[in-house]
Amino acid sequence: MFARPIRGGTYSFIPDGGFVGTVFVNALSGVLTTVATNVSLEVKPTHEHIFLGDNYTAWYNSEKSDDGGKKFHIGSIMYGQSKDLIIPITTSKDHLDSPYLTVSLNYTSQSKKVIVNCMVHADTMDAQPGMVSRDIMIHQQRLEFVKQVQMAKNYMEFKSIETAQKTIKTFEEEIKSSSVQNDPFIIDLVKDLTGQVYESLSKQEWFARWGKHYLPSLTRAHLLQICNNFKDPGVQHYGGELFNKLRDEIDDIFCKLPAPKPSVRQRSASPIQMTNFYNASAGCFHGDCLVLLANGSTKLVKYIRKGDVLKTANSLDGTTVKYVAKSICSNGKVDMVNFDSGLIISPWHPVRINGNWIFPCDIGNATEIKCAEVYNFALDSHHIVIVNGVECVTLGHNFKGKVIEHPYYGTSAILDDLRDLDRSGSGFIELMPNWFIRDVKTTGLVSRISTSLNVGG
Repeated sequence: MFARPIRGGTYSFIPDGGFVGTVFVNALSGVLTTVATNVSLEVKPTHEHIFLGDNYTAWYNSEKSDDGGKKFHIGSIMYGQSKDLIIPITTSKDHLDSPYLTVSLNYTSQSKKVIVNCMVHADTMDAQPGMVSRDIMIHQQRLEFVKQVQMAKNYMEFKSIETAQKTIKTFEEEIKSSSVQNDPFIIDLVKDLTGQVYESLSKQEWFARWGKHYLPSLTRAHLLQICNNFKDPGVQHYGGELFNKLRDEIDDIFCKLPAPKPSVRQRSASPIQMTNFYNASAGCFHGDCLVLLANGSTKLVKYIRKGDVLKTANSLDGTTVKYVAKSICSNGKVDMVNFDSGLIISPWHPVRINGNWIFPCDIGNATEIKCAEVYNFALDSHHIVIVNGVECVTLGHNFKGKVIEHPYYGTSAILDDLRDLDRSGSGFIELMPNWFIRDVKTTGLVSRISTSLNVGG
């Protein structure tokens, strides 16, 4: 975990070493683009017939005043990123023609405290049925997301898993039927909802292990409109142009840094590049794992070659190997999850357990091991192999779903790159660590493998 939220503070969850870089790169970019800190918005009604609702403001840190007003602590303001609050107001028609709110914005800028005051008239906030602007509807869905996910988290705390899941499912149906369902931000907000949010609520064990920490991080980011990692699709819409520019520059610097030296000397002291912490390479198998062939025999992963026919979970005929991708591990070390069956696999390589696709790191701890290279395959069909008795997905599968889907490894794009790299036609391709190129501006995920650009990922 990183930075507990105090008033307007931020909060980010670091589940493993692979998230150290993404969180700190985004946090530092946020600091460098901050133009105002300790920001609070104080809203007061001008007379006793005006009431402030809390449908969309309950999750902000706020203080009530005796005159019916509220002060909302909204953290820092970054250059190029707005702060959008929706404050429902009820009043009688007799008072619509006169100012009905006083609003004060308090913040610190370059060590100076600043207060900005204004009056709000009814004609600037006309919210009659059918007249609500598209922007307001988008932010309504954003704030409703925060509310519903927090409610689901509370249900999980009391072991009400079915109620938690129903809460999210109902909200998913509502947001997908809204008039802003096709907005790019809403599309990615739904991806957040149907991806890691669903997964964190799918099992009480997973919620207790990481979900109860992850969900506050995600909702806090959406509440305060902060991009706090490269992974969650919805938060990639926050930050602004300057933030994204600085993030790219800091990311490049981070990837070239050596890992900090431990304070206590250890015998396995080979240096580790910070690029390792991004888990850039495709989900892979250790070379000593056993792959089930179509004839019922097994073969070590490292000995699989183009033309081998493997047993697959979704066909009786087997499937033929088109490419073998051998990824060289930076500094001879890599994070892997070790299954009881003997499967040694990277933390984010989807496996199918009891019919459900999950990440290995959700059911086992990832540990750093000595390993010179890891392997993955591209098949001519079916795209699911059995390694040490576990069903594992392969490259270019085109499957859809909250865990299995990937914009690069799960599409034909990686097959195109492997074909270009297979200059010998052998189907056996050796990949170097700095060939993996991430899309740092949007998803933060690997989007290309190329020898022409010397970009670490």
